[in-house]
Amino acid sequence: MKISENKKCFYQIQAVEAFLREGRYDNYTPALFEPPVKAERKRMVRAMLEAPELQNIRYLKESWLAPEADLILYVSPARGFLRFTPGRGGELTLLQLTEPQLLRTFCDFFELIAENEVYTQEEARQRIELLLESV
Repeated sequence: MKISENKKCFYQIQAVEAFLREGRYDNYTPALFEPPVKAERKRMVRAMLEAPELQNIRYLKESWLAPEADLILYVSPARGFLRFTPGRGGELTLLQLTEPQLLRTFCDFFELIAENEVYTQEEARQRIELLLESV
């Protein structure tokens, strides 16, 4: 996955912790996805920390969702989509966003997220390293 400089990608530290502990992501059912073993999960998170193309990921200080919820939101001035699952066993919601004013609102929101709402790269790295040691 390549994230260009002009795109913003936000993660929750709590989601990284949940992945390290359980090996689940995107709320895939165990019938479709067998979680990787703990050593492989740690390797994957370490690789994510080191990948040059992922260095502009920002980690939110406060969780916006319950840990078991899953939200993916992509917006640009031209189009967008939202995928949300409230938790295990929850119903998947998928919305395609095309209304220009709504897209501008989402773009503005993410552009204006205050620096004090996200960890610095160094703070995020330190927190994730602590998680790697504790799991």
